[in-house]
Amino acid sequence: MATTVDEIKDYYPIPAYQYMVTGIAEGDQLAFSEVSGLVIQYQHISYADGLGWKYAPGIQDTTEVTLAKGVIKGQSELFNWINSIKHNTVEKKDLTISLIANTTSKDPLISWKLKNTFPTKLDCPTFNASNNEVAIETLTLLVEGIDIKYSP
Repeated sequence: MATTVDEIKDYYPIPAYQYMVTGIAEGDQLAFSEVSGLVIQYQHISYADGLGWKYAPGIQDTTEVTLAKGVIKGQSELFNWINSIKHNTVEKKDLTISLIANTTSKDPLISWKLKNTFPTKLDCPTFNASNNEVAIETLTLLVEGIDIKYSP
């Protein structure tokens, strides 16, 4: 069991609330309240031989990643990106989601690089006059591949 501060930093799970997303807006990072769907999954191949069914790994599946953020006046990057589809000018982007140690350090402990992403759905906020929640928009992305880089 870890007993010192340094041992706790090295041997306890990393909190999931300190992360940053880069690659959507040029030269800028947007603050997201939630990122979900980081999944690496492979299809399987099944075939029968004389003894029964056999299975083997196949090709990597695409995955859908969801990014949620509060609506901020003047920030239209998510809408502009998905709206570019109807003009047939959509740009596939490589995004990076980095889990960082603390807000003062920008050195990632783990990074997930999302390759060739493009938006497939933008959920606009739900409006309800009986509560005082923040307006949240959600962008769903199709991701062709995910690479994970662990810091030493």
